[in-house]
Amino acid sequence: MTLSAAETVDLVQLFAPLGKRDRRKLADGLKERRYSAGDALSSEHEGGIGFFLVAEGSATVTVKGNPRRALGPGDYFGEMALITGEPRSAAITADTDMVAYVLSQWNFKPLVIDHPEIAWELLRVLAHRLRETQA
Repeated sequence: MTLSAAETVDLVQLFAPLGKRDRRKLADGLKERRYSAGDALSSEHEGGIGFFLVAEGSATVTVKGNPRRALGPGDYFGEMALITGEPRSAAITADTDMVAYVLSQWNFKPLVIDHPEIAWELLRVLAHRLRETQA
């Protein structure tokens, strides 16, 4: 059974500092997207207009064709392109059938600005990912 948008938001560690009301409000703004195994969820060097929360299934993150990490329920991606306004830095390919919820670019920025605890967690995650790519 596929997780609802609200259940997915509750699963994503990034949103743990938010109160229940704020998490529900966030969930109400998400759009469901379904992908089949083998589908590209994003491609390197393409523009990014969404922040994705994985609800079901798994995917692989690759950079220049090299696998970097796996994604599954509770993981998210797309924040870097939204923060920098630059093209995506990695490709995401579905390993299995997937369900993801997408937060639009115009809703992502106000969410982060209104909730500095999310901004801090994003900084922590981005720093960790940078270290991974340099290792």
